[in-house]
Amino acid sequence: MTVLAELNADFPWGVLLVTDARSTEQIPDWASPEDMVTAAHSALVVRVRHADEGSVAVRVLDAEPGTGQMVFEGALQVTCGSLRVSDATGGSAVDVPAPPGSLRLRLFADEVSEATMVDVVIG
Repeated sequence: MTVLAELNADFPWGVLLVTDARSTEQIPDWASPEDMVTAAHSALVVRVRHADEGSVAVRVLDAEPGTGQMVFEGALQVTCGSLRVSDATGGSAVDVPAPPGSLRLRLFADEVSEATMVDVVIG
């Protein structure tokens, strides 16, 4: 397992975005208040601890194991060759090179509500 990128930040609105770096796709609302992740083809949103409560640590890994409970398994379309992990405003972000096409992702979190640590596993 290699750590490809790390982001330790405060997350306004308590959401983490994982997207194609050039995605402008509208992300759907959560199906229920209990859902932690909602996704579109090129982007997903993860509920995390709100900035008012403290920071969140995010790691992007090239292989499992991720830490915590798996909260998402699926694929994102990454056409620009870069996966972006950011807060909702884009003020805190990291970009990770990714081959264009369908990118398999698994997300792990320490909590299913207001996570303080999230691992994004690519591949």
